[in-house]
Amino acid sequence: MWYNPSMVIHKYTCQNCGRKIERNIKPYRLKKYPPKFCNRKCFHLELKKTQKSNKRELKCNYCNTAFLRHLSDIKKTFNFCSRECKDRAQSIYSGDKFASMRPKHYANGKRAYRNKAFDFYGKQCQRCGYNRCPSALQVHHIDRDRKNNTTKNLEVVCRNCHAEEHYGNHVTEREISVTH
Repeated sequence: MWYNPSMVIHKYTCQNCGRKIERNIKPYRLKKYPPKFCNRKCFHLELKKTQKSNKRELKCNYCNTAFLRHLSDIKKTFNFCSRECKDRAQSIYSGDKFASMRPKHYANGKRAYRNKAFDFYGKQCQRCGYNRCPSALQVHHIDRDRKNNTTKNLEVVCRNCHAEEHYGNHVTEREISVTH
C-alpha cells in the first residue's frame, strides 16, 4: 500500500462479505462517507438485500391476490396487484366499496345501466330477437324501479316490445287524439 501524508489508513470490515480491509482515505472523506464495503459488487449485493426488506406483502383489494409492494408505493386506502384490477375496481360496475376512488366525471352511474345490460345480455331484444339497429333497443326495468340497476332487473327490448310492456293492449288518450 502506498503512503500519502494527507491520507489516513482506515481499517474496516465489509458489511456484505465480512472481509477485513485497509484503505488510504482522506480524513474529511472518512467523516462524511465512511467506507462500508470492499467493492461495488458487495455494495450492490447488500443494496439488493435491503431493497427486498423494504417491500411488504399486501392483498389486492379487488381480487385478494397476494403481491409485494415497496414501502414508498403503499397507498393509504386501496392497493391493487395490477392496473387491470385497479381499472375494474374504478369502474361503475364494481359497487359502492370503491366509489370513493372514482373520478367525478363518472358521476353515480345512473345512465350506465344501458351499457351494463348490453354487455350482459347482448344487443338484441330478449323477447322477439330484433337486432338490426342497436339504437332502436331500449332497456326495461322489470320491477319498474329505475334506481334498481342490477342485471337481474334489466331487460334489453326493442321499442315495440317495450311499448307493449308498458301500455299493453289498452289505448291511451294520446294515441286516440293522434289517430283521429
